[in-house]
Amino acid sequence: MIDHEKAVIGLILNNPENFSLAGGYIDTIDFSEMIPGLIWSEIKHLSNQGLEPSRHYVSNAFTDRLKDDAEPYLEYMADCCKYYEGDIHHHARVVRKQSKDRTFIYKLKIAPEQQKPDEFIIEALEEYQRTNEDRSKTFKQIITTVVDAIEAAQDGITGLKTHIPALDRITGGLQAGKVYTIAARPGVGKTALSNQILLLVAKNGSPVGNMSLEMSDDEIGFRSIANTCNANLTGLYRADDEALTRMSSGMKSLDLANWPVYINTDQDSLKEVVSQIRLWKIKYDIKLAVVDHVGLVKVRSITNRVDEITEVTRTIKKLSKELNIPIIQTCQISRTIDKSNREPTLSDLKGSGSIEEDTDVVIFLHEINNDAGYDHHKFIVAKNRSGEKGYAGQGFIFNGSTQTFTEMGYGDYS
Repeated sequence: MIDHEKAVIGLILNNPENFSLAGGYIDTIDFSEMIPGLIWSEIKHLSNQGLEPSRHYVSNAFTDRLKDDAEPYLEYMADCCKYYEGDIHHHARVVRKQSKDRTFIYKLKIAPEQQKPDEFIIEALEEYQRTNEDRSKTFKQIITTVVDAIEAAQDGITGLKTHIPALDRITGGLQAGKVYTIAARPGVGKTALSNQILLLVAKNGSPVGNMSLEMSDDEIGFRSIANTCNANLTGLYRADDEALTRMSSGMKSLDLANWPVYINTDQDSLKEVVSQIRLWKIKYDIKLAVVDHVGLVKVRSITNRVDEITEVTRTIKKLSKELNIPIIQTCQISRTIDKSNREPTLSDLKGSGSIEEDTDVVIFLHEINNDAGYDHHKFIVAKNRSGEKGYAGQGFIFNGSTQTFTEMGYGDYS
């Protein structure tokens, strides 16, 4: 196994010109032990004095200063000098990353001793995420990643499956690094749909996170049990026998309590939302996050509503790319559509044009009045940066008692 700390030192001792490639990137504190740290300090000192930080000069500096006690340093340098060829950029990046990992792990260990442990962890996480690393990739790396995704596709779906076939067919699944907006008038089902997708993804083994600014913990719990156990929501609130029987049977057969779903309903500032999703990614490696809904996220330093939503949507977009996960955000559309008796369009997105600009896929839920006794909805993909637009499937039936959408077949129209 390569010792990256020794590789960095050895590549410089063997070729002092390499110091200019790594000297400004890592520092003494980035080394894990005292000896390599002090050797690095001497290398920097010699370089700052205009001298070559070669093995000869560094060895002489320790011999002159430490006399007989220099032996451990000389032995360490001899070991380092086995590395005379290699990519110093790569080794320096690894040393820096390992240093950040050690610092972060240490802060997690001491967090319980702090006055405000949760805030301490969030600040440590944000510091961990900040980096000056070169994140550029070669064309070969990008093409290889895409080819791997295509070859690993299941049923023609390259992204994370929503397990709602009509949506997966038109979107190709939820793609990492993209933002999906589910938009509808109040009460039409945007929260129910985002929660249904979240639960289906978790049911199939992928960890998910739900930042709900609209519902309480209890509301999410009741709705989730109704959805997964096919239990009547009103019956659950009333604790009637049939609903309780379905709940008991469903929770036992599905092992519902152990699904990898992480929920936060207590925070509404943009900084808190971002920090929580980052923390979920670090701790649980979540594959999907939901923000319900963007209109309720607050930016303390901004008073203008349009500017506030713009900051929210652009930050969520950056976060999805940074963490390389899909993020679903819900939002409301203008109530003026009620008066016009038409399908929603992108101009109906409420609050700011940035919702459209910063979203990769916009899905409208459009409720259709009918006399058949059920709620008929259309899922309209109005924007899709990477694929088709139009209707997802033949339509959907919404069951309010279980908070579920079910795709319609051709025969359901009768």
